[in-house]
Amino acid sequence: MSVKSASRTIDLIEHVAHARQPLTAQQLSDALGIPGSSLSYLLSTLVARGWLVMGERRTYRIGPGLSGLLAADERPPVERAAPIVRWLRTQLNETCGYFEAHGDELLAQVSDMSNQALNYSMAVGARGPLHAFAAGKVLLAYRSKEEQETYLAQRELRTFTDYTLTSRSKLRKDLALIRQRGYALSEHEHTLGLISVAVPVGNDGGQPVGAISVAVPSVRFDETFKERALGLLKIAQRRFLSGVDEV
Repeated sequence: MSVKSASRTIDLIEHVAHARQPLTAQQLSDALGIPGSSLSYLLSTLVARGWLVMGERRTYRIGPGLSGLLAADERPPVERAAPIVRWLRTQLNETCGYFEAHGDELLAQVSDMSNQALNYSMAVGARGPLHAFAAGKVLLAYRSKEEQETYLAQRELRTFTDYTLTSRSKLRKDLALIRQRGYALSEHEHTLGLISVAVPVGNDGGQPVGAISVAVPSVRFDETFKERALGLLKIAQRRFLSGVDEV
């Protein structure tokens, strides 16, 4: 009985939502085949919750209670990112993560590791400088020019490998390229043999709230993988912004 009632409730909401104009109870009963007594109970419950609103001539339309549920996702960014990162990892079977910038440091907030024998271990809570990681560079790239220059002036650009960008002029060019194309690439810049690609996610006053990244051993990284990863990362961006977790 409860399952049938739930099904009728969903059918009722969907029918009202898709209608071009508010509908009467009789119209809803005729369209959905719900008996008048049952429909009256469902309508009164949905109106009480604010999911439906009764207007002139006892017609019904979607109410503010339901609209509020469909508004921007209010969960913390980490909670929104976790299922998306998990989905991305299942698609690529490479280590994926969600990162945020805390001051001048990159903080790993979500990590989902590849189950392949050769993979990259990414620990939640790990910190590092923005300039040496794809996720860090993409977050730095979307800061204002003034904030970028403050970082370059005050932060030591530590060397991790021979590929780490420690030249401020080269890093400026890389940040401009990242901003232009919408993603960052780090090739051996923090760890030899590791390539990562990252995109910004979310929007907080014109700046991203974080970044989602894929880390891949260089032996498995080629143009085909890169294009596939970028396509999936773009989907991840849209899902993060809209609050849609899964496929």
